[in-house]
Amino acid sequence: MTARLAVGACRREPRAAPASDAGDGHAQRLAERIHASDDFELLADAPLNIVCFRYRPAGVSEDTLDDLNLRLGAAVLEDGRVYVGTTRWTGRVAFRPAFVNWRTSEQDVDPLLDVLAELGERLQPFV
Repeated sequence: MTARLAVGACRREPRAAPASDAGDGHAQRLAERIHASDDFELLADAPLNIVCFRYRPAGVSEDTLDDLNLRLGAAVLEDGRVYVGTTRWTGRVAFRPAFVNWRTSEQDVDPLLDVLAELGERLQPFV
């Protein structure tokens, strides 16, 4: 009886792929969506689990993009539907999601650009 309990306690949920492979797939999926979008710009290749990009809607000048992306970074944290941090890449403000949790799913990844675009549209008139 004790042996069966110990074995049962060590069981874990099965995983489809190692965490790094899953994160790489999520990063590639997001990078592909960025490439297909008119409102976002991929700033660096995403060969592993990190994607570096910024919100870059048509009609917004280069000199106001950093301010827009900084304010969008604050707005996304306040909104709370998705989480993504900001960084600076080659001097430009960017978003930098890193996919490391093996429980992250496509349903977690897919809303990211939609939420950023929605919030970004609200901020644009004030740029």
